[in-house]
Amino acid sequence: MIHQLLEDLKPEFSVSDLSDVEAYILFNDRFKEEISRGLKESLKNNPVLNQLLSKLNLSSPKMQDEQSLQLQKEAVLSNNWSSYTNHLLEQGATYARMGLSFSEWFDVLTAYRESAYPLIMKEYPRDTVRAIQILMGTDKFLDYSFKAIAHAYFMESRKIIEEKTESEEKSLIAKRTSEERLRAIYENTSDYIFMIDRNFKILFINHTAPGIKKKDVLGANMLDLQPPESRELIKEKLEQVFEKGNTMQYETYIHLPGGTSFFQSSAAPVYSNSRVSHVAIISRDITPQKKAEMEIRQLNEQLEKKVKERTVRLKALNEELEGFSYSVSHDLRAPLRAINGYTHILQKRIGDRLDKDETRYMQAVVDSVDKMGHLIDDLLTFSRMGKTRKSESFFNIGSLAQKVFEELCAPGDYPAADLLIHEPLPPVRADREMIRQVMVNLLSNALKFSSGNPHTLIEIGLASESESENVFYVKDNGAGFEMEYAHKLFDIFQRLHSDDEFEGTGVGLAIVQRIIHRHHGKVWGESTPKEGATFYFSLPKISTHEK
Repeated sequence: MIHQLLEDLKPEFSVSDLSDVEAYILFNDRFKEEISRGLKESLKNNPVLNQLLSKLNLSSPKMQDEQSLQLQKEAVLSNNWSSYTNHLLEQGATYARMGLSFSEWFDVLTAYRESAYPLIMKEYPRDTVRAIQILMGTDKFLDYSFKAIAHAYFMESRKIIEEKTESEEKSLIAKRTSEERLRAIYENTSDYIFMIDRNFKILFINHTAPGIKKKDVLGANMLDLQPPESRELIKEKLEQVFEKGNTMQYETYIHLPGGTSFFQSSAAPVYSNSRVSHVAIISRDITPQKKAEMEIRQLNEQLEKKVKERTVRLKALNEELEGFSYSVSHDLRAPLRAINGYTHILQKRIGDRLDKDETRYMQAVVDSVDKMGHLIDDLLTFSRMGKTRKSESFFNIGSLAQKVFEELCAPGDYPAADLLIHEPLPPVRADREMIRQVMVNLLSNALKFSSGNPHTLIEIGLASESESENVFYVKDNGAGFEMEYAHKLFDIFQRLHSDDEFEGTGVGLAIVQRIIHRHHGKVWGESTPKEGATFYFSLPKISTHEK
């Protein structure tokens, strides 16, 4: 297209025309500086020239003059018009892209003539023929230049209009598509979308709840549709949107023909001239969620009530059971003492007349009475630990454990046993006698289950600590137990070893658990068979102000 355009615009000068144009070119080359100064003086207040030079990537008018003059000379003297014509076409297209009016280029040509004509007349005051030849060459050359620039200007302007029209059509199509999508969302969403003015008047709404006609809602005061107890609060929130431009959320309910519905709403400002003129509100029906919440709340209340009732009954049963256990255990003491006493009397009186089996039977009675006595003592202790009032004080659990250990080893039953306390241990705030019972039971078990070793080592230390509790441990190198039975350790009367292996009543660890639970702690055990056992128990940490 450009090639064809260059061919169409190629000048058709006669021999005399070319002679005139050549005379103009030679004169223009000779007086280029004077003409340029005159042109710049004429256009110094015209911003168009500087804009055009910038668009053509020329740093100064002088560079443009030199480039243009070189192309002019090439066109005329060598009869090669393509480069100069292309130069003119670029200027015309640039004018159109800049949005400049074509008359401004005509002003440039007029200013050029006004700069060149006086110089021509001054240079050839007596050679009228030469002056006329240069003037005619100037007019012919400038007319050709004007024609080429005008042609490019109007073609580029037409192209710009076509591009603009195409762009506007695409924008219009995109806008319509966007509007159709928004309209589809607006009309088909289950949410209620509406707008109110500063008087809370509903201007439009996408749809209404079942049983309500849109005509009854449009124009109504939104606050009149709210429950009386919520109107003031909703009014305050909407006023904040109008006055401060904040986005607000609120929940409300409305009594509809089909029943009460609950809504969660979001209100956003709509501006007009930097002022909030309207508020757009999106309300979502949350009735199913609210009903589910209410049902859950009712179920929780019912469950809590049942838990309280069962807790009361369980507490009463436990108290009754503990009372019964205490009573039975206490009442069993007297007959046991009688059995034990009469058995010893018989042993003294007829012991030498009994044969081997009779002697073994008599000893079995004595041993059973002793075991029963220990069991009754443990049951009484277990019962007492659930009812005895706590008397808390501050003490060092390491010192307490050391004293208990010395008392247990005093008779010389465990000469090969050592106790290692990993100090320092943090002080505790607890019932000293109850924690003493914990240490008695744990250390007794450690000594008992380690009695088969040549050397018994029991360790006591701090396993971990947190902001709320300290976890202590008692570790031995005894028989240990299988971890699959660990959940039975603290159940009353549960034993993981037979009497032939280790004697016991199965109540000691249950007492430990009851005491630790009464101190709001936890107790558990870990072990590997034949590698010993470690029992952990936690106690509340002493707060800073208590220290």
